[in-house]
Amino acid sequence: MAEQKASAASRSRFYRWLEKQASRDDPVGDLAYDITHDKGFPIEASLRQTRSYLESKWVSEAVMDALAQAWLEFSANR
Repeated sequence: MAEQKASAASRSRFYRWLEKQASRDDPVGDLAYDITHDKGFPIEASLRQTRSYLESKWVSEAVMDALAQAWLEFSANR
């Protein structure tokens, strides 16, 4: 139980926002679903770290566009 609480506390605000977007039927939802199901994804990551992680996975430009859109929406809701 303590491990689960520590893991939840370490998630970035952006990651927690993405978790809520995973059921959307659009590119942001697809990105959120993939990220939240990727066991290797750095859940405490900043936007820069998230971008670097995705680039290291050789994702498409469409994925990077979805990340940019997600960040815009997240930033607008802060």
